[in-house]
Amino acid sequence: MNVKDLYRATAIMENYEEDVQENDTLNIPLNIIDEEDNQRKSEYHEIQKWINCEDENIRELIYIKEKLKNKKQVKVYTDGSLETTLTEKIMGFGWVIPEVKDYERLTFRGNIKNFPSSTRAELMAIFTALIVMPKRSKVIIYTDSACAIQNIKIITKQINTRKIWTENKNPVILQMINDIVQERRLKIICHKVKAHSGDKYNEIADSLAKIPGFIEGITNNIFEGTTISLNYNNITDRSFIPIWKFTPIETPVKDAIKEINRLKLMLNFKYQERFKYIMTNTKCREIDWDLTFKTKHPSKITSDITNKEDSNKRSFALKLLCEELPTLSKRYIHKPNLYSSSSCILCEKLVEEDNMHVFTCKRKGQIDPIKNLTNKFKEILIEKIKKEEPGIDIKIIKKVVSEVDILNYTYEKDYTLSKNYSDLSFFDVIKGFIPNILVTKVKKICRNKKAKANKIIIDVLEEFQKILKQIWKERCDKVIEWEIKNGITNKDKRTRQIRNDKRTKIQIDKTSNIKEGNLHISKMMEKINFQRKQKQKEEDLEFFTNEIFLNTFTYKGNNLYKIKIFSDGDMAISS
Repeated sequence: MNVKDLYRATAIMENYEEDVQENDTLNIPLNIIDEEDNQRKSEYHEIQKWINCEDENIRELIYIKEKLKNKKQVKVYTDGSLETTLTEKIMGFGWVIPEVKDYERLTFRGNIKNFPSSTRAELMAIFTALIVMPKRSKVIIYTDSACAIQNIKIITKQINTRKIWTENKNPVILQMINDIVQERRLKIICHKVKAHSGDKYNEIADSLAKIPGFIEGITNNIFEGTTISLNYNNITDRSFIPIWKFTPIETPVKDAIKEINRLKLMLNFKYQERFKYIMTNTKCREIDWDLTFKTKHPSKITSDITNKEDSNKRSFALKLLCEELPTLSKRYIHKPNLYSSSSCILCEKLVEEDNMHVFTCKRKGQIDPIKNLTNKFKEILIEKIKKEEPGIDIKIIKKVVSEVDILNYTYEKDYTLSKNYSDLSFFDVIKGFIPNILVTKVKKICRNKKAKANKIIIDVLEEFQKILKQIWKERCDKVIEWEIKNGITNKDKRTRQIRNDKRTKIQIDKTSNIKEGNLHISKMMEKINFQRKQKQKEEDLEFFTNEIFLNTFTYKGNNLYKIKIFSDGDMAISS
């Protein structure tokens, strides 16, 4: 039989079934039809009370509910999955009910979005299964998720539901599970099933939970129309539900506020002009952002006792990262009346003294200082690893460390040109950025103990920055001597710039041939352009804060590279 004949046969069968249904309906008394319609409407609204989904999903649940209406005890196998596409994370869930009488398997599947986690998907599977359970029945749930079992136990033992909202993640779905259990007086018993152990029904639930057509991070339309959301408006035990952008927050409110504010601060930080050279290319992917910021604040910032030494360390580390050390290039911008140029006073050549030049300056010598700094960094790293892992041979440690290309000095490089490199360089390590490759290699030596590897790297950066600070101190001493010889005092440096009657700063006109009218127009255009960029920045920050908060649940520093900043200041999600 060819394909056309198959389609024709299918159409004939469908038409026949429709005719039979119409004939059957004509033979049924009208009062019975009305009763059935009312019953179906009631069941339809009963399911809609808990979830929002397509009519097809509701019909499936009504059918399963009808099959189970006389059951006093029901077994159900549930499972959830978490899949990542190019643009978002999708949670799939599914469950199967193995019937004892005729071994008919009743199945259901769906997917949910926002606050992705496998536990949330598992809880959604349990919740949708409870919707079809008969009143006063005993429900035995088989799942391979220990977290889901723990959450269900919290509900069954919790007298005061307030703690669900203050101490647990996924409070909305947990509250709704609690409500349906109380309303239908269900008795729930959970059993842990070992994942992929060959359990027949657990494997069926696992296959139902997976997103169909999930190929190379792209989903096809097989799973379309099965997205299910919670109808949280029917929660009766709460006076209000915390909402973010029309979505109920599935995390304690305090944690959510901290997370949202931290995201805004981090995005605002990376939006700065000074970091554009990193954010606009692949360098951003090579940085361990979490560890980078931990090295800036290794101790608790909320300590009751003020520690001056700790404060100085943080100040130097952040100035180094943000290129805010008071070098001559900065002094020249702020005090052009005191400093005739921004050139380094320790060099024979007229080279601008910026943040990095302080550590690359040869001091009228021939040896590249970066070579010495690279060797010192490796020595400190090997020493710290050996201290934490005394049982590992020093030759093995040196071999693994040598595999980090950034730490291998090859030739003298220009810092300005290095900004255009596609990969990180040792200049970035001096600033305080932690390369992913360094973390990976240290973890390898530490037998994949992440906490120990992080501690080693934090200690190494702290020790290395002591060396950098000593170089900075020596440079400052020589600059102070030069300033005294040239009659520049601390009082001069602290004196505010003279202001005119209009309370505006008097700027030195370096381009005196520019007409006043043109200068005014230029300033106005600059102001308008700045306001446009600020408005766009605020919109971008709001949008991406929302995207990351809803779609990653907990913030991870390495998600920063997903937001790409273009040279004109616009943002976009990079693949």
